[in-house]
Amino acid sequence: MRKSSNRKRRWFVDNIVMHHKRLHDRNRAIVVSNARSRALAKRESLKKNSPSLQKQSPSFMERHRDNSPQSQNDLREKAKSLRGRVDARRLRARSRWLSVMEEKL
Repeated sequence: MRKSSNRKRRWFVDNIVMHHKRLHDRNRAIVVSNARSRALAKRESLKKNSPSLQKQSPSFMERHRDNSPQSQNDLREKAKSLRGRVDARRLRARSRWLSVMEEKL
């Protein structure tokens, strides 16, 4: 008796679980298909508006390809200043850390 009632309960629960799984799968398929259709529509509108999907502006490397001595000096100065900032920040962090550790002792 108990065995048959447990079997019926299991079937009932399994049916509910599978029904919710089917609902979940169907809803997920709807979301994916809607996203795909929106992406395709956006791509088509971009194709209509511009002849190519590539960026129109030159890349970073193309803009900074100038190999003149002046530009190389500018780049060196910029790199030196950045390194100085990083080193100063590292020193400040180290001193803060040491002060915190001294307070704990």
